[in-house]
Amino acid sequence: MAYHSKYERNYLLEAFYEAIAAKPADCLVGLDFNYRTTLWSPDQCRAIMTPLVTDHIDILITTIEDMAAIYGIGCGQYSAD
Repeated sequence: MAYHSKYERNYLLEAFYEAIAAKPADCLVGLDFNYRTTLWSPDQCRAIMTPLVTDHIDILITTIEDMAAIYGIGCGQYSAD
């Protein structure tokens, strides 16, 4: 999708939790995460994604630059900019 409204993000989060509730107990959950500054601020992203990833995601695929941007941390020779 090229854009998301606040309503669509809430809908996607609800759909995620519905899928998590219906998954088999031995099923691993993976997330390929790409942060988009046009969709939400780092604070909004951190508030929603941190508990979601901590509680429900077994395999996270992302970039060091995205994590640096969201959590305001350095990433060695690389930059979130």
